[in-house]
Amino acid sequence: MVDSVRGPARVFFGSNRLIALALTSALAIYFPAAYWSMQSYVPLAQPIGAVVHLKRFHRVGSPGTFGYYSVAQFVENEADTTDAPQRSPYVVYEDSKPLGPAHSRKEDIELLGRGRFVHAGSIILFSASDNSDPRANGRNYWIVLPPNGPIRADERVPLIPRS
Repeated sequence: MVDSVRGPARVFFGSNRLIALALTSALAIYFPAAYWSMQSYVPLAQPIGAVVHLKRFHRVGSPGTFGYYSVAQFVENEADTTDAPQRSPYVVYEDSKPLGPAHSRKEDIELLGRGRFVHAGSIILFSASDNSDPRANGRNYWIVLPPNGPIRADERVPLIPRS
């Protein structure tokens, strides 16, 4: 009778040792990997100025056109209007490169692309610099209010890491 009790108890405690060994092994792998990934993390650099990181992009027009839009909150007051079609001081950036020309017509953005953009209300309508799909090209897009006013599309501003 004593042997029958020891048998299941031995199997129970043996499986706990196996679980403990698996957890120890997992932690021995996890902590060095977590430390390495923390050391290799490079914060996303962003242009200097008031910055909004554009994230959700939606196609404008039919397939084969180049226009996409994103919504940027809190920038409506400075947007281009029909009365002031070049009012917006904002610049759209693709990674560290400013896009342009700004204040472009919707039709030109869709059909010609090449970095054209317009700021209308809270909508930023733009095309990638190489007419690729911003949802899939791996680049970051920003709308930036430069600290010293608008810049030309051929200028570059220094980037600072995000804190």
